[in-house]
Amino acid sequence: MDNEAFLLREYDISFVGFILLCTILFLVMGLQTNRSMGSRREINLMQALIGASIVTALAEAFDRMGSMGLFPYPIPLNYILNATDLLGTMFAVYFWFLLINHKNGRHFFSRNIPHFLSTLPLLIMASIIVSSFWTGAAFHITEDGHYVRGSLYILQIIFAYSYYILSTGLCLDGYIHGTVMERDLFRKLFFYSLFPILGGVGQVALGVLPFSVATMLISIFYTFLRLQNQRINTDAMTGLNNKLCTQQYIERMIRSAKHEPFFLYMMDVNHFKNVNDTYGHLAGDHALIVVAEALRKSTHSIGGFVGRFGGDEFTAIIPQRLYPIPSAFQSLLNTKITEIAKDEHLEVPLSLSVGWTLCQKPEESVDGVIARADAMLYEVKKNRK
Repeated sequence: MDNEAFLLREYDISFVGFILLCTILFLVMGLQTNRSMGSRREINLMQALIGASIVTALAEAFDRMGSMGLFPYPIPLNYILNATDLLGTMFAVYFWFLLINHKNGRHFFSRNIPHFLSTLPLLIMASIIVSSFWTGAAFHITEDGHYVRGSLYILQIIFAYSYYILSTGLCLDGYIHGTVMERDLFRKLFFYSLFPILGGVGQVALGVLPFSVATMLISIFYTFLRLQNQRINTDAMTGLNNKLCTQQYIERMIRSAKHEPFFLYMMDVNHFKNVNDTYGHLAGDHALIVVAEALRKSTHSIGGFVGRFGGDEFTAIIPQRLYPIPSAFQSLLNTKITEIAKDEHLEVPLSLSVGWTLCQKPEESVDGVIARADAMLYEVKKNRK
């Protein structure tokens, strides 16, 4: 074996080793991604994204091992591996786009644009890739086993980059219109969305290097870490932000209160002890979940922050410019609770007492702001009794 052949062999071994290492990391993240880390939709999309990335990585690894002569490599198998690689890539970028659209919260591509239209590029490219076994439209394999791109391969690039560009656009939208914490999230997601874009450029320009798998691994790993942190900051029963996360968020909002005054709402469920005593603790838990869902839906269109402070106590933080009338927010909440309780066939009478305070000074303390809202809540409950 001459020196050039030896170096090529060493490179192929390193290529396959790197791809398999990425596959192992994908697999570990997939196994660690579970329902406790976020909403069912978010977790399903994350697992689908990881699964598509594993398929892509394995197809690239086996394709390279076959070209190294490690196992019989007939032309039909060559077709299957390359088609799997291309399909895995398309599904991965599609699931990445869906995940960012879901995290954006406004669900632009299911409300303003029919969901089918966002799926159309994936369906078109999948049919082109599969038909390439007979047409060679996306790629074909020569008689000596070499992979050659077809005339319609350019559509793979266009469609894949369309999903990436849409994803980065959704990140910018989330950064512009989101709350303080959402802006921080989407700023980082925008940055990490650029990695697969750059990796795709490298993959197209220099197909001998595993750019797309490596850069997708970076983006997925960051998203996985965000889900892990989200679990730390999430109340297990209701799925809302927990007390620690709420306090941290208030602290961040106070820093910019001079330019962005906000209302802090403290609220609790009226006669909640009677709910537990009369209907049982399971009904009480169900009641808290209904309240949490009402809070989530009421603040969704406003752009506020909601959390469970403990027991039957909840919080909401909403910038004054987004919802300047606190009493109207209280009415909105109680109306939404009644609607959801009816839909859930919950026979427990539910309503909230609400106290609030306006914060517009950056020198205020977290405890001081909470104490003011809590004092009003205490007065409301006293007058109610």
